[in-house]
Amino acid sequence: MLEENKSLVERYYREVMTLGQGDTVKFDEFVARDAVLHNSYSNPPVGPEEWKHRVRIFTTSFSDVEITLGEVLAEGDSVATQMIYRGTHTGEFLGVPASGKRVAVDEIQIMRIKDGMIVERRSVIDMINLLAQIGATEIPVSYRGSTIPGT
Repeated sequence: MLEENKSLVERYYREVMTLGQGDTVKFDEFVARDAVLHNSYSNPPVGPEEWKHRVRIFTTSFSDVEITLGEVLAEGDSVATQMIYRGTHTGEFLGVPASGKRVAVDEIQIMRIKDGMIVERRSVIDMINLLAQIGATEIPVSYRGSTIPGT
C-alpha cells in the first residue's frame, strides 16, 4: 500500500501539475471531492474547488512548470514529498506582472491518501523567496498576517 500511495502522489505531480499544466479534469481523478488543503501562507484550510483554483493560478502564472521530486516518504496513509518547482513567470501572479524570469522554489507537502484518492494536503512553500525572484516589492495583502491555528 505504501508504494501505491507514493505512486499516486508522484502521478498527481506529473499528470496534473507538469504535463497537465493545471488540468482540472485530471485533478478530479486524484483528489477526493471532500479533500482539504492546508497551506503555510493562508488560513483557514480550503476545499478542492479553491485548491483547483490555486493550481490554475500557479500554472497560468508560470509556464513550462517542472517539478523535481527529492525525498518521497510514505508511512501509514501519508506521503511526504520535498520538491523544487521550476517555471517561467509569464503571467500575473498575486498582483505581480509577468517578469519573464525563470524561478525555482522549494516546497514540502504531506498528502493523506484514502481509497486511492488524495483527501488532505499540507504544504509549506518558500513563498517569500518566490515573490522575491519575480520582483515583488512587497508581500501581497492576501499573504500577510497568516497565523498558525492555536497560536
